[in-house]
Amino acid sequence: MSCSLRLRAVKNNTSEGNNMPKMKTHRGASKRFKLKPSGVIKRSCAYKNHKANGQIKSRKRKRNLMKGGYLAPSDAKFIRKMIVR
Repeated sequence: MSCSLRLRAVKNNTSEGNNMPKMKTHRGASKRFKLKPSGVIKRSCAYKNHKANGQIKSRKRKRNLMKGGYLAPSDAKFIRKMIVR
């Protein structure tokens, strides 16, 4: 066995143990949801982009769609795993 192969084998079998791979953030979820410091997850409202002209959606309806809201606790458990830091 050559010297470089022995060094690679030693590096891979370190005494620190085999670390699990890092949890990666789900990029789609990170763009749609924000985690507030209090632990609540903020979301935006659906149905606000398509057919937003005056005949389909009123001004009041579009204004209320801009506000957004918070996720239900049952949904928040699943989304929190996707947006870990």
